[in-house]
Amino acid sequence: RVSDGSVFRDPNFKGFSTLPKSYFAYARHMDYSKWDQVADMAKAGAEAGLEVCHWYTVFEDDHGGHLTSKFIEEHPEMRCTLRNGEQVKGCLDFWYPEVRAYKLSVVDEILERPTSRLLLDFLRRNGTPSADANGDFRYGYNPEIVAGFKARTGLDAAKIQPGTPDWEAWLDYNAEPLTDFMGE
Repeated sequence: RVSDGSVFRDPNFKGFSTLPKSYFAYARHMDYSKWDQVADMAKAGAEAGLEVCHWYTVFEDDHGGHLTSKFIEEHPEMRCTLRNGEQVKGCLDFWYPEVRAYKLSVVDEILERPTSRLLLDFLRRNGTPSADANGDFRYGYNPEIVAGFKARTGLDAAKIQPGTPDWEAWLDYNAEPLTDFMGE
């Protein structure tokens, strides 16, 4: 259920700020070029006789938005932007060819590891639902995306009302990069 613009959570949840600061310091300074935890997990799973499957939350650059990658640090303008102008931490918009190329490289890297299958999760966006409280899509409002839509259609995406033919054109426009990504 959607509550106060975000996914409903346990009312006693106090947020990530309750985690020890050392957790974030440790995670930020891990050198994953020297430790491949995915390969180690796959090896341990195989030794235990477990089927190894990978689950990739495609829109998320990290799960939670608090440990950013070098890519998102260098390209903050490519973060998903809501209709109200808010950017979603740790969430990248597939409208940008650079994001699609980056995400494909992540998929390729995952598939280099031992696995039985890969689940591409297109649902999660760091706890920010794809729809608002009315059920209307609320992503895709990066300035370049809005400008591209206006150049193609002459319409201002920020002024389009849900449930109209123009809204359907806006949704189709936002679906194109995901379709391209799946083809890639």
